[in-house]
Amino acid sequence: MKEVIHAQLRRVGDDVVLHRGEHKTHTKAFVQPLRYRNSTYLSGESISPGYYDDHHYLYIGLPEDDFAQDTKNLIIEHCSGKYVVNKTESYTHKNKVMYVWAILSPYVEAEVPEYE
Repeated sequence: MKEVIHAQLRRVGDDVVLHRGEHKTHTKAFVQPLRYRNSTYLSGESISPGYYDDHHYLYIGLPEDDFAQDTKNLIIEHCSGKYVVNKTESYTHKNKVMYVWAILSPYVEAEVPEYE
């Protein structure tokens, strides 16, 4: 099962770059808008299934790119933009990590004021 998941990610996954300061790791992953599957409440408001707020994305990637231990300085670059990690976990089956998933938010660069 693990080999099938990895083969699919490598075959049809998007190109992704994991930035940790100056260090870059090129890999494959799926990055898609996070769509809510039920009437979960956001800020006290009921939402309909399939809704997405354009502020959260789902990442599914290879286990060798597991960044669950350190997400502080991690920026994930995808063709749709740059993202930071809100939450991440590894999905395991029979004590083997099958893939890594994460909830992402758009990365916002800090503005540096111009001084004359």
